[in-house]
Amino acid sequence: MSAYLLSETLLKTVLKALDTLSGVVLSPSGTVEQITNTRPIGFALFAAACVGVVTGLVLVPNPPELAEVIFDQPKGTLSLWALLPAWVALFLTVICCQAAFVHFLALLLRCQGTFVGILCGVCFAYIPGLFSAPLVMLRAVFASDNANAFYQVAFPLLCLWVFVLGTMAIRHNYRMKPAKALLVSSVAFFALVVAPIVAAVVIMTAVMT
Repeated sequence: MSAYLLSETLLKTVLKALDTLSGVVLSPSGTVEQITNTRPIGFALFAAACVGVVTGLVLVPNPPELAEVIFDQPKGTLSLWALLPAWVALFLTVICCQAAFVHFLALLLRCQGTFVGILCGVCFAYIPGLFSAPLVMLRAVFASDNANAFYQVAFPLLCLWVFVLGTMAIRHNYRMKPAKALLVSSVAFFALVVAPIVAAVVIMTAVMT
């Protein structure tokens, strides 16, 4: 009987998880609001870790070789399966920093909300990253100019999708008006994405010259 109850509980948990994931895709506003209210932190971190695995496998060009170059290690020193957990941990750290930055901005604006709520919302906002795998597969299978052009259009749209979901999470968690949520999301994007990229380019250019 206990085994039956355990399997029934597990089935309900899986179905609820699938319902949440499909809701993020098909009914994002209501689902994101529910996520920021219920704050399923364990499920949120697991979902973000899955996105981290997918992005580490399909978006980062040869992660072991890239890490060997960065850390000045001999070629063949690192393996993908040894490096992947470190990549996922880094991905989750970046998400936590993003949530902390957004929460700090919200506090400055005197908005009410919880850090755990925005962390859960940001984690689920990255769910579109799972679609990067089929995009990369299609580009590799067809290996044509049209496939490359489709990828170059579709991937920025996935990034925009993530941005929109993140903005929804901010709006619902802090009960902000859409314009204010968009402002906070944009400031976070420029501070955590654009500024580091520009700084990295400037530093690399200075080193190379």
